[in-house]
This record gives sequence, C-alpha cells and structure tokens, in this order.
Amino acid sequence: MFYMLLLLLVISTANVFGNTNSAPKRLGSSNILTKRNIGIGVGGIALVGGKKVYDGPVFNEDIDLKGKTIVITGGNTGLGKDSAIALAKKGAEIIILCRNSEKAQSAVDDIKKESNNSNIDYIVVDLASLKSIDECSKKLKSQLKKIDVLQLNAGVMAIPELQYTNDGFERQFGTNHLGHFALTGKIIDLLKKSEQPRLVTVSSSAHLISTELNTQSTDELMLLDKKESYQPWKAYGNSKLANILFTREFANRYPDIISVVLHPGACRTELGRYIVDPDSIPMLVKPLLGIAISPLLYFTKSSYMGSQTQTFLSASSSLSTKLNGKFFDNSVVASTSKLADDTNLGKQLWNLSESLTKTKF
Repeated sequence: MFYMLLLLLVISTANVFGNTNSAPKRLGSSNILTKRNIGIGVGGIALVGGKKVYDGPVFNEDIDLKGKTIVITGGNTGLGKDSAIALAKKGAEIIILCRNSEKAQSAVDDIKKESNNSNIDYIVVDLASLKSIDECSKKLKSQLKKIDVLQLNAGVMAIPELQYTNDGFERQFGTNHLGHFALTGKIIDLLKKSEQPRLVTVSSSAHLISTELNTQSTDELMLLDKKESYQPWKAYGNSKLANILFTREFANRYPDIISVVLHPGACRTELGRYIVDPDSIPMLVKPLLGIAISPLLYFTKSSYMGSQTQTFLSASSSLSTKLNGKFFDNSVVASTSKLADDTNLGKQLWNLSESLTKTKF
C-alpha cells in the first residue's frame, strides 16, 4: 500500500503541475478535477509522511563494531535476524540462539551473505526448557571470552490454548520472561567482562493489557488449572510487563551495565503465527485476502523497520547507563504503565523468578 500511495502521489502531482500552459480560464469540470488532484496529492503526502512517522527512523550511525560480540535470542528470523544482519554489517561477531539447528544454520548462511561477515555462528537453545538453557549457557561460556551485547529478542505471542513449558510454566510467561531471566543469570559473567556491556530486551506496548501480576501466587501466575479462563492476549501482556520489570530491576542491581527495553511496533513477522497461519490459507483465496487486509499494512512495520530500535540500542554511541531501565519506542524514550513503573513489583518478580528458575545472579 505504501508504494501505491507513492504512485498515486506522483500521478496526482503530474496532473496538477504537468501542463501549466493550458490552465483553464473559467470554472468548470477541469477546475474541479484540478482541485481534486491537489487534494489527492496533499492526502498522499500526508499518508506517506504518516507512514514514515509510524515506522520510525532507520539506524544509520557510521560505527565500527569490530571486536564486539553480540548474542541474539531468536536471531534466525524476523526482528532478530534483521538486527543481526545490520550489526554484522558493522563488523560485530554475531551468535544467534534458536531452537532448531537446521533453521539456525540457514539463518547463519543468510546473515553471512547479506553482511559479508563470516564471523557468524549459532547455538541451539529452547527457552521453554531450563535444561536447554543450562546447556546453552555452558557452550557460550566455553566459546566466548565476553559478551558485549545480549539481545533478548525471542518470544511467542497469543498462543490460542493454554500450554506449559517443560518445567511447568505458562508457556508465554515461561518463554518470554523466565527463559530469558535464566539465560541472563547464567551468562552474566560474560557481560561483566565487556568494557561497555549492554542488555537489550524486546518487550511490547502489549504490556498495557496487563492489569495485575500476581507474584504472591505461583499457581495464579502460571495459570495452573486455568484452561477455561485462559486469555491468550492477557497472558502475553503479562509476559511483556515482566520484561520491563526485569529490565528495571536489573538496572538497579547492575548500574554499570546498560540495560534498556523496547517496543518494536506491530510488525509483520513469524511472531503472529498463532493469529494467521499463511500455510492454512487456500491459494485461490490469498489474492483476495491480500486486497482485504492491505489497509492494515499501513499500520504495521516490515521486519526490517521493526528491528531498528533494538539495533539502535545495541550499537548507538549515544547510549549510556544514564538511560538504564528506560523503555524505547521508535528509538526514543516512551512512557509505560503504572504497573511497569512499580519498583516493589519488580523486586518481587525478580525474587520469584530466581526461585522458579533456580537461577541466582
């Protein structure tokens, strides 16, 4: 739709200014058409401008990341992969973490090709398994001397039916928060060995959905035996709220590590697999469906544009520990919910997370 608007703008502008020698001398249909074209042109400019504002800025700082080691969870697809490519182009060593070795290797090959950087590798990890996280952390500690940036990007969203991780945690909370919490705790010594370490966490404005995070009852928080009352988006919102609370409590405990959290925007990535499965749509219906949903494309970001904020936070020279705990949207500081600002809730969640994952920082 974006390119359609550009085309419309070009056509309308050509109609308005393309024939200045034959302007009508009296009011009539041609004048009406000219006014209409002007209106279309102005509207097109506004729409294109609005799209640019929604998508946010592209991170284009000329910075050399050679010698930097960046670890990205979920770096095999979507925002993580696009961020990996951008950071690899600037010379960083990239380690992507994902569940499937075949998909990981394919992504590594793509990142190498796109970035012209051969210093790319992967390690398999399932964030829904504490055992897998432990194995992954041991491999990271054996292979790396330090981690300069840990990008907590992986996640699941709006799982239709209540599911649990291998360790009995509600799957969205267990994967999006507890899995990342455990991983960070197990490899934090590698972050400490960096001269300018950063922890970058991908959250979401969906944290606003959460109205309560019950840290006093594990059964309630993990939705044990709550199959009938399970709400996919509320569970997702809880996990994204936890991401923010974790980042802010981390900032309090480790003030020398830059720790920031972000909302990437509504993006067209595999994260929405539970909302629409492209493979389930009949081939004959897809063209009609594309026309029907094209207006929604205006209000969503491509994976590339969605990755810009986490790339900015991972590499920009403008960041410092003065920004610790801040929530970013389109690469600028944004506000969060009252629950996300609750420092006591953050401390309670931290203590509970340590207990549940058996991870001591």
